[in-house]
Amino acid sequence: MRSKTIFLSLFMLMFSTFVLCQDEIEVCGEEYIILVEIPEVGTYTLISEPAIYPEGWDTLSSIIFWRTAIQTPPEKCLVSLASNREILGDIPSNIYQKKRYRSQRRYFRDSLKTAWDIPDQESIYITQGRAHYYLIEEALPQIHESVPIFLEEGIDPWYAQAILLIESPGKIRKSRAGAYGPYQLMKTVGRQFGLSINKEVDERADLQKSARATARFLREVVIPNTIRLVERRGQPYIEESLWFKLLVLHVYHAGAGNVAGALRKIPYSVKENELIIQLWKTKSRRFRNASQNYSQIVLAAKLELEKLIYQKKGKLIPPYFFQSSR
Repeated sequence: MRSKTIFLSLFMLMFSTFVLCQDEIEVCGEEYIILVEIPEVGTYTLISEPAIYPEGWDTLSSIIFWRTAIQTPPEKCLVSLASNREILGDIPSNIYQKKRYRSQRRYFRDSLKTAWDIPDQESIYITQGRAHYYLIEEALPQIHESVPIFLEEGIDPWYAQAILLIESPGKIRKSRAGAYGPYQLMKTVGRQFGLSINKEVDERADLQKSARATARFLREVVIPNTIRLVERRGQPYIEESLWFKLLVLHVYHAGAGNVAGALRKIPYSVKENELIIQLWKTKSRRFRNASQNYSQIVLAAKLELEKLIYQKKGKLIPPYFFQSSR
């Protein structure tokens, strides 16, 4: 779905149902842009993703793990099984951080496996809590401001929400690789799509300009490359399917070449949702932990956003859709 006209006509439809559950908000029907009023916070835009629940993404142990990690303070580390991210327990972060050598950390992990009666052939991960990084509430203004820009560029604003929730929520950060700004764009990408980046100015830090550059990058490079990867596997697809959008995010983060390297290790018979789940477990030369985790964290952050709105008693604002001021 590329054109602004198609997006606007879709999102101007009314919902059939809006259900508040104990731990989640579920929007039934198609994907919609919703205005939500959150007491003492403000009025912001939420992009619903109803496929999460009926397709069972919210029940996967890896998503439960990342939801827990997002809620856990950095003073704690989660201990989980490497095979499925099932959480075994937690430990104080300073205990693990004091072990600076690989041999010390390996011995410590082995001692935990013995204590929890984990088989020798099973590996475990120790992950520091991420509550200090994934500041979900602070990403809301960025999402709200980015939605109309993505619509103007004919790109599903679901991507704006997904990226802003996990890349640099509420803060302007620079990665070790040199990515910068709310959308964590590399210099070459920023310049390619019209941003000024030099010693005096770096427009990647400008939310509106970087949002437009990101939308164009998705439209002209990322989504076409994702389509080529899928077609190469002989995989039928619908661009609005959740599994396809998650694959787009992997290409956005890791690059088409690195995703292609990982996909080559997955049998062609593996398709759609299972393809994404297998990708989470597949390592290639430059497709490793951060790349594997990317869309897992997106789903976890989306669920945490809905939980936040529920806990703060957020309410839909009639007529329940976003209208661009353009």
